[in-house]
Amino acid sequence: MDIKNINHLYIKSFKVAQNRTSSVFSNLTKGNFKLPQNIKKNHLIYVGLGILVILSFLAGKSFAPSTIIGGTSDERTEAPKPIATQGLNKKFNFPLRDADGKEVAKITFLVESANLQDAFIYQGKLARSVKGRTFLIFNLKITNPYTKTIEINAKDYIRVKLNNSNEQLAPEIHNDPVEIQADSTKYTRIGLPINDTDKNIVILIGELQGEKETIKLSLER
Repeated sequence: MDIKNINHLYIKSFKVAQNRTSSVFSNLTKGNFKLPQNIKKNHLIYVGLGILVILSFLAGKSFAPSTIIGGTSDERTEAPKPIATQGLNKKFNFPLRDADGKEVAKITFLVESANLQDAFIYQGKLARSVKGRTFLIFNLKITNPYTKTIEINAKDYIRVKLNNSNEQLAPEIHNDPVEIQADSTKYTRIGLPINDTDKNIVILIGELQGEKETIKLSLER
């Protein structure tokens, strides 16, 4: 078959297809369209249901929570950043005594830093200060070298003076008594609310009945 005959056959087939397509669209517009005999209404219902399932899947995927590589989105509470911070790294050794008052070991009490914070995580919840007030927070690391678990009140080792006053304020924010397992280290925090206008912050670190070291803070909002 030469090229001329092939071209003639192509044009003839195209016209037949065109006429059938025009006839179908004409019936559609006139409401006279009928399904071909080899296609049942049930088949169209199944196709429609399949399309609905696919559309539902795509919609759900579009509105699903964002993910990160290797896992789902991170929904953990983010710790608020401090307004001001001052590194201290002051280490103290305090005697650990038994029920009879005998010293059995010395705990290491490290004051890592002091922060001013308008909000922080306290006992798993977000705590916020009221207007005109802020939190003075101390980050501590306590080491127990003893062979038994101990409990101590971390708030007993720090006092705070404000505005050149001689009044000694005790921490009100704490997790006391702090339980420290044998031969281990535990991180904890203590603190207290102060006014935004408070100045000349001085802390005293030491045992209740012992000598205390005085440290002046340079924290400012």
